Amino acid sequence: MSLLSVPNRECGPCTVCCKVHVILDPALKKLPGVLCRYASAEAGCTIYETRPETCRGHFCAWRQLAQFDESWRPDLSNIYIELKGDPPEHLGCHVLLNPGLKPHAAALGQPFMDGFARALRTCFDMPPEKIAID
Repeated sequence: MSLLSVPNRECGPCTVCCKVHVILDPALKKLPGVLCRYASAEAGCTIYETRPETCRGHFCAWRQLAQFDESWRPDLSNIYIELKGDPPEHLGCHVLLNPGLKPHAAALGQPFMDGFARALRTCFDMPPEKIAID
């Protein structure tokens, strides 16, 4: 799924995606759960302006969905959400939640799922049965 980022919304000091993803790009090459060597807790990505295309083309859901205000920035909320698109013929959306959020989402149950699905549907205008939250 390729959504553009919300205008003027920048990563800033957030480096959550710099830790959660496996990166195969030879310039960065890192395992999931390991902080990228170019990430700084104070400054964010230290090579942000020259970062590889692997990183340049990635946007978490906070960067893509205007409904999520500043409090949802992954380093502030401890919630990392990534949108993954199904093949075009499926017309669905797959949402990946960071592992730390799953127990909280499960404890909140259906109200959480309903609220989260409503937020996504405002962007994707698709039937609820086409939205999966893992």
